[in-house]
Amino acid sequence: MVGGMPALFEYAPPWAWATGCAMLALVYFLAWPKRKVEGMPRGVRYFAVRWFHGLVWVLLGVSLSLHAVRDDSSAARTAAKGLAVLALVVYAAFVLDAYGPRRATTTDSGDAANPRAR
Repeated sequence: MVGGMPALFEYAPPWAWATGCAMLALVYFLAWPKRKVEGMPRGVRYFAVRWFHGLVWVLLGVSLSLHAVRDDSSAARTAAKGLAVLALVVYAAFVLDAYGPRRATTTDSGDAANPRAR
């Protein structure tokens, strides 16, 4: 690693990576998978599907910015790695909530197990 950034990210300045992450976060805050929450009650799972993908890009942008900080202590580097791991956890929660199994909800006919009951 030259200059504190991981080698893969040395091809562009840190502000470019942070700007890219911010733009992707904005896109995902505005265009989110609305069809994944159809029929889902508002709650923690709805919140995760709505906001977590954009939050991942915010966390990655801040992490990359902290990696670029040149300090004698390793506090910025430790925080950057912690935020990158947190971004991974948040993304896993998003994927699980958006694409994972759902509890069956009752339909108008009252038979949630049989979709052909209508």
